[in-house]
Amino acid sequence: TGNIPNTPVRDIAIHPVKHDLILATHGRGVLIVDDITPIRSLNDEVLNAEATILPSRPNYVSLSSLGGSYPVTAGDFAAPNPNEDAVITYYLKDRVVTGAVKVEIFDASGNLMTSIDGTKRKGINRVTWPMRMKAPKAALGATIEGNTIFGPLVEEGTYSVKLIKGDKTYNGKMELQLDPKSVHTASDRQLQRKTVDELYGMIEELAFMNQQLINLNDTIAIMKPAAKDKKLQQSLQLLSDSLTAARKSLVATKEGTAITGEERLRERMGSLYGSLMNYEGKPTDSQMDRFNGFKLEMATAHKRIDKIYAVQLTKTNAALKKAAMHELKPLTKESFNKI
Repeated sequence: TGNIPNTPVRDIAIHPVKHDLILATHGRGVLIVDDITPIRSLNDEVLNAEATILPSRPNYVSLSSLGGSYPVTAGDFAAPNPNEDAVITYYLKDRVVTGAVKVEIFDASGNLMTSIDGTKRKGINRVTWPMRMKAPKAALGATIEGNTIFGPLVEEGTYSVKLIKGDKTYNGKMELQLDPKSVHTASDRQLQRKTVDELYGMIEELAFMNQQLINLNDTIAIMKPAAKDKKLQQSLQLLSDSLTAARKSLVATKEGTAITGEERLRERMGSLYGSLMNYEGKPTDSQMDRFNGFKLEMATAHKRIDKIYAVQLTKTNAALKKAAMHELKPLTKESFNKI
């Protein structure tokens, strides 16, 4: 009751699921402490340390759930729902006045999941993480593909947490568990995860193919004025036309001030990704049919583009070499990953 001076505590109740501690006070309302696990860990060793990642109760990996109620009579209490993001709590002995404070989260394989700017206050600090992977790299088109601006939920398990304060690092752990309220079986969730992961990879592969076509066409546009031979100019133009046609089959390219309604492979894959990512249960039969159809379309697109590279690009590069000009080289996967 230190934060509520001269106010006697009327009742103390511990909720088994939602909250750790509820203090009801005379005339002062209700004070709800959502998770006092970090506070319980405070001792002389922690308080004298320069910085420490504090333990917290397990976080549940689940999609946001809507719900709530309104007071029906005078004197009822209402408060926000608990935060559905994972909460990382850490202690700083002194306020950080220079340099940055970062919180990094790694999976069991040591892969960096996210880097979060931390707060610098003296005492207990908290940051949150929505427990999602990075959004997939989506192919550039005439419009933004809105379904791919978020990544899927991460898997349950133990994650490593690093608190970086200046040139010093402090390590901790964070436990992510399945939401006990989940009604989906393990096999249903496994199929959903497998399908989303494969579709995530297909979206990024499509983005790579698309960027190769864009870069080659941009380079051709620069090289054409320098080509003195008409046959070389024609060869460059024919190659450019083939690259443009291939790209138009992959992404919507129709420019407009409003929604054009144009849908290509990128848009249709993004729509399925969005619907699968935002449901934790088993995909429907129609969704699986669409997914398998996209795999066939991706294979067809690869064959078409590979043929352009094997035939037209090879022929054009031979003409460029004869004219003592630089050859055209498709973007590499390594360079794409750096974008």
